[in-house]
Amino acid sequence: MGRKPEFTDEQVFGWLAHHLTKEPSATVQQVSQGTGVSVGSIYHRYGSMDNLLAEAWLWAVKAYHERSLWIFKRSGQRPAVRAALQVVGMATDEPDKAMILFCIPKRVMVRAGVSDALLGQIETLETEWETAVAEFAERSGFQKDRLRLAVRDVPQAMVCRHFPHEAIPEETGPLVRECAVALLGAVANEHED
Repeated sequence: MGRKPEFTDEQVFGWLAHHLTKEPSATVQQVSQGTGVSVGSIYHRYGSMDNLLAEAWLWAVKAYHERSLWIFKRSGQRPAVRAALQVVGMATDEPDKAMILFCIPKRVMVRAGVSDALLGQIETLETEWETAVAEFAERSGFQKDRLRLAVRDVPQAMVCRHFPHEAIPEETGPLVRECAVALLGAVANEHED
């Protein structure tokens, strides 16, 4: 009987986050060497390098959704600003997940060889986020594209100017807030929750 693998997804995904923010790719052998997990154990758990990368992407996306989706059940500028600040919060509180989601292009993490099951999970999560944002925008009177810029794209760009190789400056949070307010403009108080 084989030994039970004694490693966690977080150990492997965390190593990938740090590695891929410095190098454009990784092999199973590099993951094994970097984590101390055998090549056989990696293949046994994930099936392929493509699936391993996709699982890491899902791990990060799920964490971001836990931080942000509940906010989109509300309406108005204040919740939108709170959603924008989640990018800064995730980089501060969950840096490995933030590195994967905000610093590494999705095309590096989700590649052609990913299993259909994982692709389905990724598509479901992305659709869930897009639907929540679209409904929030409609309820709040925001343009969808401006809302996406305000709550995700601009905060991500601001955070990644420094993160993960330097500390995120203290002024980043207030700047993210200002940018979100500027992008979304004044919204009538009746839209506020």
